[in-house]
Amino acid sequence: IHRRGTGSDWTEGHGPRDGRYAYDSIYRLRDTQHSIFGGAPALTSYQLDGLGSRLNVVGGPDPGGTLRGDTTAAVKACLRLGVIMAAVLTPIQIFTGDMHGLNTLEHQPAKIAAMEALWETERGAPLVLFGFPDAETKSNRFAIELPGMASLILTHDTQGELKGINEFPDAHPPVAPVFWSFRVMVGTGVLMLLTSWAAAWSLKRRNQLPPLLLKGLVVMTFSGWVGVLSGWYTTEIGRQPFLVTGVLRTADAVTSVPAANIALTLALYLLLYAVLITAYISVVFYLARQAGLAESKASEPAAHGPRILAGKAATEGGNA
Repeated sequence: IHRRGTGSDWTEGHGPRDGRYAYDSIYRLRDTQHSIFGGAPALTSYQLDGLGSRLNVVGGPDPGGTLRGDTTAAVKACLRLGVIMAAVLTPIQIFTGDMHGLNTLEHQPAKIAAMEALWETERGAPLVLFGFPDAETKSNRFAIELPGMASLILTHDTQGELKGINEFPDAHPPVAPVFWSFRVMVGTGVLMLLTSWAAAWSLKRRNQLPPLLLKGLVVMTFSGWVGVLSGWYTTEIGRQPFLVTGVLRTADAVTSVPAANIALTLALYLLLYAVLITAYISVVFYLARQAGLAESKASEPAAHGPRILAGKAATEGGNA
């Protein structure tokens, strides 16, 4: 059920037994949309999400060193690695994301309707680039739309039919959070693609990056995390009002633990992760700055460890 809770309403092969949901067999688990066998687009998309976010961290601090005049081989190598890998993997990530979206359209049409702020079922549904979804009037205020593009992207047919929110009374997620988190994710992905391709092109043509592009790469250091986080907001909020789509509603799984205890636990988790991410970011940029110091480059690498190891090495050297 925990695996099912990642967003599937593909409920074949399991059902209630003694008040719990269970699979008929291990082979049913194999065939879920998020498994290796049944959910290759989803699995690949998740793997590339993680790799992409780390590549931006690898390539991000090094442009800062280059801006400060550090042109050593190590800085150039890290910068080139981050740029080239991002330029190759980002379009693959977008492609697998599109495949995952088609999977979601089949199994979670209510989530797709919220992502596209599509209130009524229609053919040739427009792609809403920008707008303010209004749940009361069931419309999008100040909407900027591309006619037929949502249908084209999701059904590969400009006249393809997409189900609207009206098809899911009392069984659809809140539209505005899903709509905006999805656009943050897509916008971040597009920026990553354009930035990485521009940087790769500049490296190929001039073997160096202009200052403006270097500053852009520094800004994009943690763009992968922004994309992943907004994507998970889309996934988890878009799954509401279900924990397991079509099977278990969130309201039916509310804990009996007092709200104050849950709030305290959540606050402690948030505090812990805030400390960890602050420490991580500080260390990454500290190491990037240290790499540019003259004394760091000139000094010989020193080994640190227990003296007994050093003594043993010296003894072995003497015996030799």
